[in-house]
Amino acid sequence: MATIAELGPRIGVGRTAEVFALGDDRIVKLFYPNIDERFIQNEARAGELVSKAGLPVPGFHGSMEFDGRAGIVLERLRGETILQLLRRRPWEILQLMRQFASLHRELHQCEIPELRPYRDVLAMQIQNAPGLAEADKNRLHDHLQDLPLDRQMVCHGDFHPDNIMLTSRGPVVIDWMAACSGEPAADVARTVLLLSIGTPTEMDVVARMMITVMRRLVLNRYKAYYFRDSDLARSRVMDWLPVIAAARLVEGIENETEQLLTLTGLQTNS
Repeated sequence: MATIAELGPRIGVGRTAEVFALGDDRIVKLFYPNIDERFIQNEARAGELVSKAGLPVPGFHGSMEFDGRAGIVLERLRGETILQLLRRRPWEILQLMRQFASLHRELHQCEIPELRPYRDVLAMQIQNAPGLAEADKNRLHDHLQDLPLDRQMVCHGDFHPDNIMLTSRGPVVIDWMAACSGEPAADVARTVLLLSIGTPTEMDVVARMMITVMRRLVLNRYKAYYFRDSDLARSRVMDWLPVIAAARLVEGIENETEQLLTLTGLQTNS
């Protein structure tokens, strides 16, 4: 079995995994021991599928274990994320958000039916969401079932500026753990939610304040550019927002809980 000591330096850290260098041209995304094996398998499967489909994603090079921890091996990308660039060069916000929205629309034009159904994932997350009474979960499930039948397009499931790297070969979408096949309106609703209340990891107080100040403009520009000449109505995205907010509760991010409960449109027993 390979060991972590054989890897290069740690070059990134997130809520689900650490990233280590593996030679000059590859990295290992090494998941924390408490991460459900099903989520890891989904990211590996999704990473392989979207890479084969020719989407702007890191090259996929298989799965490995290091000291008993699951990892996936990916192309090493060199560049900065859109979030990092927004922090360093906020005057480029219009250009960056135009690129961000255009990339999201590109994903939504691709069909990969082998990805798990987004609607099924949302139903499971709502059922497991803390802070919701059983009656509220039932109402949210009913709302989900009442939404129009999905188009089965690629949905990233966590599309935000820190998951887009700008490289010498263009923008690349990373972190495919939440990938699904489903209705683009649901995926857009998730991004609207993240841009509205999401809290980036590994960010100092000053950077957090800057993002808070810029948040409204980032959100407005994303929506303006995504919906420009699009056949997707904004009202369809808003229809998905209550179930997307409820599903986000399962991630257990305490400083978002109150806002998420409000966005579900339901009252809890607390």
